[in-house]
Order: sequence, then structure tokens, then C-alpha cells
Amino acid sequence: MFRLHKRLIYCTICIMNHNGHRVIAEGEWVIGALPPELDQGFERIPYSRGGKTPMILNEMGSVVREQIMVFLRTYLQLNGDEFPMKLAMEEIIMNVIHHGNEQIPYLEGRIVCSIIRDVRGALWLVLEVYDQGKVFDLDAVPECTDTENLEATTGRGLKLIRSLGGFHIEPPVSLDGRGKLVRFTRPIVEKDEGVLELAPVPKDEGECPAE
Repeated sequence: MFRLHKRLIYCTICIMNHNGHRVIAEGEWVIGALPPELDQGFERIPYSRGGKTPMILNEMGSVVREQIMVFLRTYLQLNGDEFPMKLAMEEIIMNVIHHGNEQIPYLEGRIVCSIIRDVRGALWLVLEVYDQGKVFDLDAVPECTDTENLEATTGRGLKLIRSLGGFHIEPPVSLDGRGKLVRFTRPIVEKDEGVLELAPVPKDEGECPAE
């Protein structure tokens, strides 16, 4: 039985984060961080893009994805965004496991999912994704729809996260040798009677104020 760390905070009264934004709800999940001495004992399965993945990481990823979806359904009316968001979450989690932590089970990946109201009153869905991998240049990731990149094995996940999840992706930030942070943001609209729905990404894809 694998260990799955998960912290979920329900806020009936909004709390303030360190930047002055109000946190409506927040959940945190950890993938990996398993004892190094168990590494060789994990059953591994082939990964489509190379290498073999410990099955336990795939299992943890599936559980985390479903729990994040439960979190989103609890606070948001997803409507037609249900399936696209599920696929986007799958890509985000797989990026942590395969690209960030290179399928190493004792490295830690962490996803913090928040719904916040910024200092201007706008609502945002914010995903902060941490792993122990190296920072990459977001602008250098190949555009997988270009003819010369159709057979490339990189870039597809980010494309799906943008197109299906509707997320704006901010450039990765180094954590002083302890890995990196990638932030994904999407605006939320408040309907009648306080119903919250995901809004389309702004056309200018401006920087999210929830920093």
C-alpha cells in the first residue's frame, strides 16, 4: 500500500495569504517522496516516451488527479470543462512524474490547487506545481503542431494543458537548487447566487496578479 500525503483546507471564511489575496479554498497533494531504500523493489512498466515508470507513481498520480477533480467539483460548476480539465490535470501530473522527477519515486512532486480572490476582486484558479527537476525555458519548448515537430516527444503536454485546460502557464521559477515551481492560472467568473465557473483565458494572456 503506497503512502499518499494529501492536505485539504476548507475555508468557510476567506483567509489571507502572504500577498494579501484572499484564499477561498486550497488543497495540497504530494506525489512520490517514497523511501529511497524501496526504489529497486517497485514494479516498473514501460513509458510511451522512453524508460520504465514505477507503477506506484502512476497509481499515486491517478489518485491525485481524481482528488483534484473532486476539489474542483466541490467549488466550481465545471459544465463542459469537466473532461478537458481532467485531461489537463493528467498532463500536469505526468509532467511532474516523468519530466520533472524523471520517474524517480523518492523525489517529491507537489501540487497546490487554490481558488483565490485577488486584491482587485478578481477570482482565479491557481495551480502551483513543484518538482525536483531543472528549470526549463518555456519559450524554447517546441510547438508540437509545427510540421517539423510533428514527431517530437516534447511540447505536447503543455499544448494540451493550454488548449484543453485553458491555463496560462508562467515561466518556471528556480527554488535555489531544490527544484522548480511552475504556476498555472485560469480566471473564474462568479454567476448569480455565488456560483463559480471557469472563464475563458484572457486573449492577451496577461500575467495573473495572484503571485
